[in-house]
Amino acid sequence: MPWKMISLLVALIVAALFVGFNLDNRCDVSLMVYTFRNVPVCVSLLIAFAVGLAASVPFYLEASRKNRKKSATAASRTDAAGSRSAGSAKSKKNAWAPGATSARKGARDVPPSDEESDW
Repeated sequence: MPWKMISLLVALIVAALFVGFNLDNRCDVSLMVYTFRNVPVCVSLLIAFAVGLAASVPFYLEASRKNRKKSATAASRTDAAGSRSAGSAKSKKNAWAPGATSARKGARDVPPSDEESDW
């Protein structure tokens, strides 16, 4: 099932019901210099939500810039080495993961001992 679409529809229905039941509720919004009188509560909440979204945009842009820089650095390291070294592939192959079996018979979900690990 398309759960994202269903959750979006449910959220829109809840928002429409909220707006419908609160159309008659009004409040005064003061911006210290000017006061807006008889503003619907729904409008003031939607504006507050939009301001919050706008305030989060710089953090999103900063995170995406850091991710691009990190991926570019990793790509340059891989290009400089030509390809991954055999040592890194070997350590990945022997890395312990939950559910992986050990060399010892019957051992399961146990991290390898120092004798079994390469590092």
